[in-house]
Amino acid sequence: MTVKKIIHGKYSRVAIAFILTLALLWAAAGCGSGGGLTVDDMKLEASDLGAGWRLEGETEVDPDMEEKGSSIYRLGQLGAEDVLNQVFTRDSERLQVNLVQMGNAQMVQDALSFLLEVAGGTNIYGSRDNVVAEIIGDNQESKEKAAQVLEIEVEYDGTGKDMGGGSAVVEFELACVDTIDYMKFNELSNYLESYLEGQPVDEEMKAVIDATSFGNSAALLTSSGDRLSAKYDFEPLVAGEQTTGGMTTYTFDTAALPGKAGVPYVKVSGELTVGETSLEEGDGTVLTPEEKTTCTAETSFWPTSDPGAREVAGKAAGTVSTDGAKVKALWRWVRDNIDYSGPMGTRYGTLQVLSQGYGRCWDSSDVFVTLCRASGIPARQVAGWLVDLDTGHVWSQAYLEGKGWVDVDCTSDHVGADAEYLPFFATADGGMPILYVKMPSIEEI
Repeated sequence: MTVKKIIHGKYSRVAIAFILTLALLWAAAGCGSGGGLTVDDMKLEASDLGAGWRLEGETEVDPDMEEKGSSIYRLGQLGAEDVLNQVFTRDSERLQVNLVQMGNAQMVQDALSFLLEVAGGTNIYGSRDNVVAEIIGDNQESKEKAAQVLEIEVEYDGTGKDMGGGSAVVEFELACVDTIDYMKFNELSNYLESYLEGQPVDEEMKAVIDATSFGNSAALLTSSGDRLSAKYDFEPLVAGEQTTGGMTTYTFDTAALPGKAGVPYVKVSGELTVGETSLEEGDGTVLTPEEKTTCTAETSFWPTSDPGAREVAGKAAGTVSTDGAKVKALWRWVRDNIDYSGPMGTRYGTLQVLSQGYGRCWDSSDVFVTLCRASGIPARQVAGWLVDLDTGHVWSQAYLEGKGWVDVDCTSDHVGADAEYLPFFATADGGMPILYVKMPSIEEI
């Protein structure tokens, strides 16, 4: 397993930010390890964790040996020397331990203080001597056991941060799109964001715009059980609206729509109240039999009858019997087998992603929804904004009887989502032509 795979396919978004943050702090201090314990001194043995655990993988990284331009190579340029990743498994449980060598005690404290401002979550963070540890897993008891064996001084135990609900005020400009080339939407959004009215339209972007089908409506997710309640205002004013399954489609007078580089759009402002979901507690939504049928159906985006997809679904779920256990097993398979890499803003299609083994967030979500539906579990796709990283994101939701919708992000280190995940859109058939003319600005309240 290469380091590039770890960065793009094995680490969570938080873990990647964690390692990059530590490297930057290391570089700022301008010094190396200077003695003391090393990551090799601290690494765990499976037997340390108790009966049934086994070491699934262990990688010690030399940043200088990596491909130029890669994240790990950049770490080396910044001064990082030793990064150790260990992954342990026991039955369906997974535990990941990341160790990073720091230069001195002050750097350790600075790194941990900064890290806890931007991350926290359900991971455990601590240090021993000049080594910082991040412990990732779904089982709190197992994480605490690893921290005890490592003999770290725990700075954050994974339970102290408020992971509950919150509210946010959002503003953005959204194009009224019927169909779009999903491999070009991100590039076009970035272009429109920086476009100055009156300047010539870039020829390549003009071709994308000409190939896009525009309309006079925009669809937004306005409710989802206890997870979301959203109220939006628009400029120009709405001419009509219709809500189905929590998605509200707003229509506008075509003649009143402003344009940018020939793209009709609306100005959106709204207030969202958001909660959290987990495998233990969904959003409380109760689907009708018809809605369950819709959310397990095959679509052009989610080819559930494909023999290869069905084979993967069967192998990934293994022998687990409950839907909750299947969701967790499918999430883990996508997270561990689809590398988070390639160009930004891709949507290759489920079968191509399964074949090539990599993609971005939309690609991983497509694969997960396909595998869920092929396993008979209702699932849909959600898109919105990650507040902590200030970036757009696509993830999934799986429906569990008696619990409702549960958020599933196959680029994250656990199943579920908190108020940092702001859902703007959802789709039950895979069609979700998102095109920002101006990216969202968000203020938490």
